[in-house]
Amino acid sequence: MNINETLEAIKILETEANENWPCYCEGDVSSQEDMDANVKWGVVNNGVTEWTGTAPINYTELSAKLTEAQTVLQQKETEKQAKATAQASGNQKLLDLGLTQAEATALTGYTPPTEV
Repeated sequence: MNINETLEAIKILETEANENWPCYCEGDVSSQEDMDANVKWGVVNNGVTEWTGTAPINYTELSAKLTEAQTVLQQKETEKQAKATAQASGNQKLLDLGLTQAEATALTGYTPPTEV
């Protein structure tokens, strides 16, 4: 699983366990060995995170959440695309009403992407 999938799966497991597991991922994870090498776990002491912690989960638990993590990531991407589409559509409607792009941007904060 890629870095984003790994982190999302960890987040799901973390939520289910009602825990807070500081971690970061440096590479793809496709085995316990990859997880041990690429996922760094933190221990918080007096507000300072030390990246020497032991993994609270194993690869089997992590990989069991892969499909759920992929679904969450796809939903986030779909929501991002829907927002971008709505912004562009709303901007065009303001332009169709006779506003200039500067006026539409001043009202909404949306700036259309520049064409290359």
